[in-house]
Amino acid sequence: LGPEVIIPPTSGFYHLFAKLYAFTRDFYRQLPERKNGEITFIHPVNVMYFLRQAETKGKRVDDIALAAGLLHDYVEESVDIYRQKKSLQLEGSDLRLLDQQEKASIQELQQKIEQFCLGTGISPQQRKDLLATVALLTRHKQHSYYVYLSVIFNTQQKKNKERAIHVKLA
Repeated sequence: LGPEVIIPPTSGFYHLFAKLYAFTRDFYRQLPERKNGEITFIHPVNVMYFLRQAETKGKRVDDIALAAGLLHDYVEESVDIYRQKKSLQLEGSDLRLLDQQEKASIQELQQKIEQFCLGTGISPQQRKDLLATVALLTRHKQHSYYVYLSVIFNTQQKKNKERAIHVKLA
């Protein structure tokens, strides 16, 4: 399954999406298999597939939601890799270090998105919305799963909230 199956090459968003797809695929190659034995990259691909399957006549999942589905675990996985390398715990000063790493991972992702957008028609607002949706989908290490979900449902960014909910449901 390649990026052209999710977003057609004729879309103005395809160039960015194809680069994000390759970037994410390469990132996931460094992660161990999932508990069920699947290659880890299958998870974000399945999320995008289910987002496409959820479309109905006249109601299409937008390209930003699809890209957010691809990237939705990137920041958390990056922090987990850092945590494992540094043997950090989910408490005290270690949590502060993990928060700093999360911010650094989001910054790195922002730089990649900016770099990938060079020469494309992707607007600054689209880039901002993509990053905001990915940030909304990132669970902070100190939050329980339910606090994390409440953050999504209580955000004032209506469109990004809708995108994040679609990704979580997928």
